[in-house]
Amino acid sequence: VGENGKVVMDNGTFGNATDASSIAEIPAPINVADRSKVIIVDGYSVNLVEGGSIDIATGGEVSFYPSADNTCVITAIPDQNYICTGWYNGDTLYSSGASLSYQSISEDMTLTAKFAPAPTYTVTWKNWNDDELYVDPTVPAGETPTYPYENPTRPEDDDNTYTFSNWDPDVQPVTGPAEYKATYTAVPKPKKLIVGHSLTLDGNIGVNFYLDPAAAGLTADQVTADNLSYTFAWANGNALVDVAAQSENTFTVEGDYIKVTCKVCAAEMTCGVNASFTLGDKSESEVYTVRAYCDEAYNATEEQINTVFGGADKYAALVDLMNKMLDYGAKAQTVFSIKTYDLANHDLDYGMQAVAPDDFVNAIKSANDGAENDVAANLPDSAGFKTASLVFLSENTLRLYFEKKTDAFSTAGLTKWNEYYYAQVTDIPAAELDTLQAFSVSGATLHYSALDYAKALSASDNANNAALGQATYWYNQAANAYFI
Repeated sequence: VGENGKVVMDNGTFGNATDASSIAEIPAPINVADRSKVIIVDGYSVNLVEGGSIDIATGGEVSFYPSADNTCVITAIPDQNYICTGWYNGDTLYSSGASLSYQSISEDMTLTAKFAPAPTYTVTWKNWNDDELYVDPTVPAGETPTYPYENPTRPEDDDNTYTFSNWDPDVQPVTGPAEYKATYTAVPKPKKLIVGHSLTLDGNIGVNFYLDPAAAGLTADQVTADNLSYTFAWANGNALVDVAAQSENTFTVEGDYIKVTCKVCAAEMTCGVNASFTLGDKSESEVYTVRAYCDEAYNATEEQINTVFGGADKYAALVDLMNKMLDYGAKAQTVFSIKTYDLANHDLDYGMQAVAPDDFVNAIKSANDGAENDVAANLPDSAGFKTASLVFLSENTLRLYFEKKTDAFSTAGLTKWNEYYYAQVTDIPAAELDTLQAFSVSGATLHYSALDYAKALSASDNANNAALGQATYWYNQAANAYFI
């Protein structure tokens, strides 16, 4: 502002004029104090109450905004906890709202801007699942609320991780109670090929690996022997049996998934199976054990107990079966000296009870409508019964050994071992260890069960062998309770 109120403009912006035609004259702004005395309530001052006043000349919370016609708008700026209820000349409302045109003041007068406490509202912040994150019950009307903490988070699931995106709806100045929910952007996780496990107890213990064909961009019906390959190997050298020889050479389709089974024997429940799978262009490997499956099952959530394991009663039977299966495995580890530093029953709250000979007999009778083994009664005169064995390092194979007493002894269907011949039944499930198996020997049919052998083993002078025989009984009885 120069002499006589000249304001130098350059093409509409303040600056140095280079052309006289760009110079314009407008009246100089008028000092409010020279024209009238405006008194307002200072909303920022806690020392002033509603209706109090302060002389603008000594400092009042107002702003001057010169307009094109040189009017001057006086705007009250209250604290955020107050709202302007109007401008008053005495008790008369002069102008409603928070703004007043200076030119509308015709004479010296006292104007008072009155304020009232602003109403407050409750603002609630929720996470994606409706969990309350924060509640502020005192957000003043007109204020834009803010979430006072770091952005919330959402846990990952099987398919995605999540990053915070925004609040829904968009955060706005408060006009009433408000609720905001966190929204997230899903970031897809690479699909896993190996998605689950289970056990089967037919013959040896089958460790089942479940594969998701979607990880390779396929559906279950598109999986063939040409695009699926897998290998099994021991992750350590302690096992006695070649695990690759125990695996099945086929896979099965179960719903949307592929099941591949690797069998391990009684003494191998803590031996790590290194399983490698390739489906299409997707490859994945992991080391897994029977004990690892049991640990997962021991730690099942209530939801898993109800939806995966068949409810509380069925789950209790499963826990009992796992306890006795792992104890059976530990006893086999001890007998065969396999990874004895990591026994399958470690840290279990289970102690095996002793089994009497009559317990074996009664279990066999109960499973076979009162019948017992008849090897001695039905043995042909041409054969001599040598012994029985239960091969713990194969698919629960029960063998009966015979010697040839006369030329009438037929070896058809038998396998020679040194000077003896044996008949066998393989793949005996855990729940059928008490079932009498049929053996054809030189024209006669003989019946004998795995528990018959376990009964003889439990009477051994070798404490480890005796313990394995008794553990076999408890394993069978727990399997009966769970499966039958």
